[in-house]
Amino acid sequence: RGGGEEESSFVSIASSDDTRHSTSERHIFACYNPIYALYERIGLLFLNDARYARCIIEFAPRDKIDQVTVALTAFAKNSDCWQHILVGSLQAEFDQNAERPETILRAVSPAARIIAEYMRVKGKEFLEFLLRDFIQDEICAHPHLSLELDPSKLEDPSHGVRNLGRLTELSDKLVTRITSPEALEALPECIRAVCGYIHRLCLEHRINEAPLVGGLLLLRFINPALVSPDSFHCLGQGSVLSPSQRRNLVVLSKVLQNLGNEAIFGEKERYMAPLNGFIASHQASIRIFLQSVGVDKQIGRASCRERV
Repeated sequence: RGGGEEESSFVSIASSDDTRHSTSERHIFACYNPIYALYERIGLLFLNDARYARCIIEFAPRDKIDQVTVALTAFAKNSDCWQHILVGSLQAEFDQNAERPETILRAVSPAARIIAEYMRVKGKEFLEFLLRDFIQDEICAHPHLSLELDPSKLEDPSHGVRNLGRLTELSDKLVTRITSPEALEALPECIRAVCGYIHRLCLEHRINEAPLVGGLLLLRFINPALVSPDSFHCLGQGSVLSPSQRRNLVVLSKVLQNLGNEAIFGEKERYMAPLNGFIASHQASIRIFLQSVGVDKQIGRASCRERV
């Protein structure tokens, strides 16, 4: 563990977005900058062995873990060398939370944040394929559509029953699209490999993998694009969402989130409870889909680690 100057240098070097210089040029810079040279050598360790990422996450002071996570993510992104950082962060996540499996990949853990960024980088085209037509045809094309169930937001309480029917119908269309063979085939194999490695760790620790994979795929990968499609190039050219249309997407994301977490709506959002029957009836298909995601059709689950 170095001092403050070295610590800040690690974060600034790893987080640099400057890609103007070639590897040979960076090597020349390293010769004149001892701190740069030191952390270039540390970076090379991350490229060759997952244990280094695992150790830096496990032993980093808790008040520095955010900086470490940002630096590791930026290094992986800028070098496009994710494998050992992903594997090491996942190993640390499972080892540190083995006695509290409900906390694994939740909140803002290093592994969850690194994987979320990895999926965002590698899954851009998939999100466009999955969501653009759905949002254009089902949301943008119907400016007066309302999926609102919250009584405090309804102009007329009698509209709740009508909106529930529409919400159920669109939720079914969205889930059917997500779990379709076409979507599974289009999902990048590198993302499936990460899910496969999570499945492997779940087997080792005797943990139900469906909520973990579901939380990553549905909550951290698909839902952000569903709620803010204009930030993920998932809107048709020239389309602009109105506040009510954005609200419709938020309501749909709530259904998707609970499906991924294998949870029903409770007291916190009682007005969404009528969707609990829908969630229960689609739980099996979601579980089958999430299990299928972790299977690489060429090499099987056991070797998914090597495909990251």
